[in-house]
Amino acid sequence: MNYYRLHDDITKVNRWYLGDINYEDIWDFTSGRADLSGDFPAIRVRLDKQGIELDYTETDADEVPIVSKRLADQLSNFLEDIQLIPIKVESTETNYFILNVKYKVGCLDEKRSIFQKFETNDEIRPDLAGDYKAVNPLFIDPDKVNRNIFRLDKYDIVIIVSEHVKNKLEKVELSGLKFNLIS
Repeated sequence: MNYYRLHDDITKVNRWYLGDINYEDIWDFTSGRADLSGDFPAIRVRLDKQGIELDYTETDADEVPIVSKRLADQLSNFLEDIQLIPIKVESTETNYFILNVKYKVGCLDEKRSIFQKFETNDEIRPDLAGDYKAVNPLFIDPDKVNRNIFRLDKYDIVIIVSEHVKNKLEKVELSGLKFNLIS
């Protein structure tokens, strides 16, 4: 099976841009955590630039994935892998959700990928020593994958979906989604 990196399609003309979220630790939503629980109070995201609302958007600074109700409905078959957290987008009455991808999978194909890792003496992030600092091109070993939607272990800024998920979402013609083959 093939796997794809999920991106925010920033080439969409006249699109909106989403900004900051009023939540104390937004890294909860970008780090592949399965243990997010509890009551999430009225979380809001700022609208940085008015434009066409998209079904999939990543916030400008932190790349928190925000999905529409239409996209959330399509993803409801994959709740084992994800969590949908209601969020209010400034200046709209439409229902949106933070897409929390619950799991990280250690499947980077280091033989085919080109990467740099954080070092113990890194001036900015010594706490990430051993994690990937940059990966391009990115390839995975599909034999190590047991999920349909996941983040890459030690490089959790990446969201990866199976071909099954990609095909399901493309049939519905949702906006803002971009897929790049990585396996």
